[in-house]
Formats: sequence, structure tokens, C-alpha cells
Amino acid sequence: WKFQPLINNIMSKRLSEEEIIKEYNDLKDTLNQFKEELIKSVSKILDKSEISLGFPILGRVKTLESVLLKHNSSIFTIQKSIIELQDLVGFRLILLFNSNVDKVIEIIRNNLEVIRIYNTQDRLANDQFGYSSVHCVVKVAKTWLEVPMFKDFGNLICEIQIRTLSQHTW
Repeated sequence: WKFQPLINNIMSKRLSEEEIIKEYNDLKDTLNQFKEELIKSVSKILDKSEISLGFPILGRVKTLESVLLKHNSSIFTIQKSIIELQDLVGFRLILLFNSNVDKVIEIIRNNLEVIRIYNTQDRLANDQFGYSSVHCVVKVAKTWLEVPMFKDFGNLICEIQIRTLSQHTW
């Protein structure tokens, strides 16, 4: 039907590239602060829980180019705000032992507001081998928002990838 693309565009509002660029530039410093504060806090919580990491926690804020690429592909359409992207801010926890994965997930559940957890291994058939990681999409816990360093992060989300050293090496 020749009018279908026009109807789809009207029905599903999407941000323009200019709107995305402006919002990204406006939020960039806040997103980097969010990443740094969350990494520091999660590091302290894991240390206190005696969880050993294979590497120091490394995080990132998705680049503007990557945000635009994702938006312009069929992967994800940003409708109202770039903070709709679950992996706009992200970091990896690389654990030494597989036995710690469930412990770390429980620590995350107890300290952050979990939006979604999924295991990339679930996408593979029993006879397949591939990328494997547990992804936790989280927000700062409401009680953390009372702390000055977290007060501006209430609407931001972060994707935490949890994997073992051997999974990371693969």
C-alpha cells in the first residue's frame, strides 16, 4: 500500500538527527558523571562483598556516531529521548569465577533498581557456541537519589554486562 510508509512515520514519532545531536551534547557531561559514580559505587560494593574481578571496571558512554547509527538502522528508533537507549551508558564486570555470576546478579538486585536481566546465551541453541554474557539494565535505587552525587541521575539507565574472564577472552 503506497501510503503505508507515510502512516508509519506519522504514527511513530521519531527524533530528528538534529534533536539527537543537541540532546546528546546537552547530556554528555551528566552521562559521564553517571557512569563514573556508578562504577565507583559498584566497585566498592563488590569489594565489600569480596568479589574478585579479572580486570578493573571499564565503562563507556555510547558515542554520538553510535547513537545515530543505531537510530538510523532498524535496530532501534529513538522516539522521545536518547535516554531510551538501554546501553547509552554501560560497563562490564569481568569475574574470575563462574560461581560469582549469580552472586553479582544478587548484589545488583539488592543495590540498584533492576529493569531487565537477560542472558545472551539464551539466544543460542544447545549445539551452538558464541558470545555469552549476562546483561542487567539498571537504574539508580530511589534511596540513592537522596545522595547529592546521584540526585541528577534518576531518569538514567545503565547496562551492566557480567561475564567471566574466559567468556571475555573468547
